[in-house]
Amino acid sequence: MGETLVDLQRVEEAIPLLNRALAGDPKLLAAHKALARAYLAAGRAAQAIPHLQAALATDEDGSLHYQLASAYQASGQPSLSKQALLKYQKIQGSAVAAREAAKREVEITAP
Repeated sequence: MGETLVDLQRVEEAIPLLNRALAGDPKLLAAHKALARAYLAAGRAAQAIPHLQAALATDEDGSLHYQLASAYQASGQPSLSKQALLKYQKIQGSAVAAREAAKREVEITAP
């Protein structure tokens, strides 16, 4: 329900629901991600940071690191923002390389 409210831009309604979900199970990574998005959308970047950090292990495309960089920047932590942005760029580079390798594996070439 909380994630749906975030998707609908009803973040002030989503925040308490997501906090309750995490109080029940602090390991719910999807709830951490959704709560971070809600806090960012509500202009509460500093509150988003611990939830982004909690979910970083699931960041396959770098988007969480990018959001973390934005949150650090908005909360006056430019050096941490730069570190998160560098990690985002590294993940993005790896993802692009993996897509290119996958493309080459399925290409049909002449003998």
